[in-house]
Amino acid sequence: PAPDQGEAPDGAVREVSEASLALAAMLGQRVASQGGAALILDYGPAESGFGDTLQALRGHERADPLAPPGTVDLTAHVDFAALANAAGHAG
Repeated sequence: PAPDQGEAPDGAVREVSEASLALAAMLGQRVASQGGAALILDYGPAESGFGDTLQALRGHERADPLAPPGTVDLTAHVDFAALANAAGHAG
């Protein structure tokens, strides 16, 4: 489950990665049952929010994500708050 965002403005985009939330939940269960910690490194804000996070980069510059395949690197920001919430609810 992602943190509550309240009322979304008209036209708002909310990205949810069910696979990422499932992985965070599994890690939360494992840490709760076996001890330890999980460290997740990537790019993204500390707080959840609305917006499209898909990006394309070429030569360290922003590029068109619909550029011909193989000509740009595609990436998306990680929703760290949603991951922490999923792990916490799991254990």
